[in-house]
Amino acid sequence: MKKDLTKLFFIGIFIYLTSLYLINTDKLFNNLNTLKVKGKVIVISSNQLPGISTKKRLSNEIQKMDIIAVKDKVKNINNSPFINLEHISNSYTITQTDNYGNFSFDLIPGYYSFFVSVGDQLYLNEFNGKGYYKSIKIKKSIDNLILKENSKAIY
Repeated sequence: MKKDLTKLFFIGIFIYLTSLYLINTDKLFNNLNTLKVKGKVIVISSNQLPGISTKKRLSNEIQKMDIIAVKDKVKNINNSPFINLEHISNSYTITQTDNYGNFSFDLIPGYYSFFVSVGDQLYLNEFNGKGYYKSIKIKKSIDNLILKENSKAIY
């Protein structure tokens, strides 16, 4: 009888300690607080100059493309909207759009620069005026991030 009580006691302690471990592990991983970032790529091409052609090609259906979220700010090394992935030393994550340009990421809070893959290069035609590509501070979930891929447009 005493052995059974001792056995039950240790089983109870084991279950209790295991549950504490699982609760604390869950809190540890939840401290990462990943945020959902959803957006859409809008492909703009053709002549956008007023008076010459009022036809603007805004794609509803596009080819799937890679979207790269680069942690922190990215230095613009050649004053170009294009950069090679090997020139990015920051950590990054990649996702792919659907056929309508929609994409989503799960990111931890912080600054991110979002690039569209065009051929073998990354494209972002927005800058912060201080020698860096535009970055966005992610501090809450976003449902409507718009990225413009206008590398073939004429303005």
